[in-house]
Amino acid sequence: MNYLEARRGEQLFRRYRTLAVDYYAASDDPNEKAELRQRLDELYPAAVALAQQIDAEVRYGFPANSSMGGVAGNSLMITEEQYFVADDSRLSAIDRCIGGYAFRRAAAKRRLLSLWYWPIDLTGLVLRVPFLVLRAAGLPSAYEQTVWAQGFKVLVFLAMTVIATKLGIEAVSPDKLR
Repeated sequence: MNYLEARRGEQLFRRYRTLAVDYYAASDDPNEKAELRQRLDELYPAAVALAQQIDAEVRYGFPANSSMGGVAGNSLMITEEQYFVADDSRLSAIDRCIGGYAFRRAAAKRRLLSLWYWPIDLTGLVLRVPFLVLRAAGLPSAYEQTVWAQGFKVLVFLAMTVIATKLGIEAVSPDKLR
């Protein structure tokens, strides 16, 4: 995850938390609650997807043989009444997501500012470009993790290395540093 993705995720969850607090504090005016509910429901799919991306524990469930009788849900669902999930628990789930993205944003910023990682990240980006294009065309993102895709990346990396050596680009050896 890069810095911009982490910042976008953190901003989305901060906006989602503000809307959730406003929803809980809203009066019984149906128009006000309807507008807040609509905005929360529009952000809900993105919030769930981003929470899954950082492995935040926002889903809950009780097995079918428990006293709850097989209930499953999501703590990010603010607009539906769930009698066994307190409002504080929902806000805590949002805060965990904010914290997760803040942590990833700080780590990505350190990586961005460290020049040591630039050649690694640029090489990785070059190797991912075909898969990013295919993903934009509709190919599932899981395809990039297959054995064939990893083999393709190795072949492209080897081709890049051969081309670089043919062009005379050499790696810095300790002998040249003396």
